[in-house]
Amino acid sequence: MAITIRDIDNHQLMLSQLKELTELPTMSKSLIQGGYLALQYHQLYQQQQEENQQLRAELETLRAKVDGFVDAFEALKRR
Repeated sequence: MAITIRDIDNHQLMLSQLKELTELPTMSKSLIQGGYLALQYHQLYQQQQEENQQLRAELETLRAKVDGFVDAFEALKRR
């Protein structure tokens, strides 16, 4: 499989950084590895996003419980 990159001068900085990041000797290998890394980090991002949503829901539940406790405690203090 051959890959053609047009206007390579416009992408030279990114390509150099990608090659440095992947520590691979050729640009083709670096591009392929960069693609796999992008997929891996996107999957990790999605997992973190789901975990974040679960933790936010748990936090909201706990806040509601604390608010209920504080309200009940305040009501008892007024008696």
